[in-house]
Amino acid sequence: MSAPLNILQKFADQAAIQNPFSFREFSRIALFDSKYGYYQRARERVGLQHTTDFYTSTSIGSIFGTLIVAAVQSLLPDALLSEYTLVEIGNEPGKDAFTGVQLPFKTKVNIPLGDCIRLPEKAIVFANEVLDAQPFHRLVLQRGQWHEIGVAYRDGTLRETLLPQPSASLRSLLDRLPRNLPEGYHLDISLDAEHLLQQIASSAGSGLLICMDYGKYWEELLQTCPQGTARAYRLHQQKTNLLADPGEQDLTTHVCWDRLVSVLQANRWDSIRVHRQESFFIHYSQPAIQKIVAQQPGQFDPDRQALLQLIHPTHMGHAFQVLTATRM
Repeated sequence: MSAPLNILQKFADQAAIQNPFSFREFSRIALFDSKYGYYQRARERVGLQHTTDFYTSTSIGSIFGTLIVAAVQSLLPDALLSEYTLVEIGNEPGKDAFTGVQLPFKTKVNIPLGDCIRLPEKAIVFANEVLDAQPFHRLVLQRGQWHEIGVAYRDGTLRETLLPQPSASLRSLLDRLPRNLPEGYHLDISLDAEHLLQQIASSAGSGLLICMDYGKYWEELLQTCPQGTARAYRLHQQKTNLLADPGEQDLTTHVCWDRLVSVLQANRWDSIRVHRQESFFIHYSQPAIQKIVAQQPGQFDPDRQALLQLIHPTHMGHAFQVLTATRM
């Protein structure tokens, strides 16, 4: 698969070090190269416009931020929130999940995707579709052996291939993988997501963590996803060719909740839970939901419509999960 000329030199440089190279290196360059990476280029990626690539809960409007604030108040009922800083990680430039929302916190700061994580002593950390936007490895089972999928570069062309040896960071994981799965079974795993959560979990003093992502549990990844979970998005369409137009399309894969929970446990976080988005809001944002439902009875209300999109299982309610944890 040919690539845009402006990013080819980056793959040529990587190929000069190792060719073929891991899919993790391909996705790192395609997503986070400082000049040509998908998340580094100055363009509008997220939103409902036909020119954007995908939309998230933050695209629905201020109702999303209102529900998050209500959930924080429920999850930390005894905390003096005016002493805490709200930290939003990975928001799009010029966009904020809490625009137009009255905040009870000391202040709010934004940390762009890819920036160094430095947190205040007391922090409410919020990240929407950040962990599932990290570089990832790809594995495939062939003839009873797991192999790492890599990317070969030659004469301006990219193609998938198998690496002769797996990346060193994967070796302990490979020992845990079953070999009795169907031939050609794929597993996509983001160790970078785990490393990012480690940075967050280890740098926070006390407070609350809320991460909203696509994710599955370990057994689900090994039983119900024979083609893996990696996918690409461009102009609101899911693409099957992950190597097409690097830097121009989003690449993502489901996170593994079990492994992320282990990261938080190792850093002594408490009350760790994974919820479906609908369950999360119903359990923790009830006062805000009741207020929205009660306004303008009998009339069309855009806030109620937004609420429906966020919590209904056929919309975003079932597709997204929410990881929460506290450390006090």
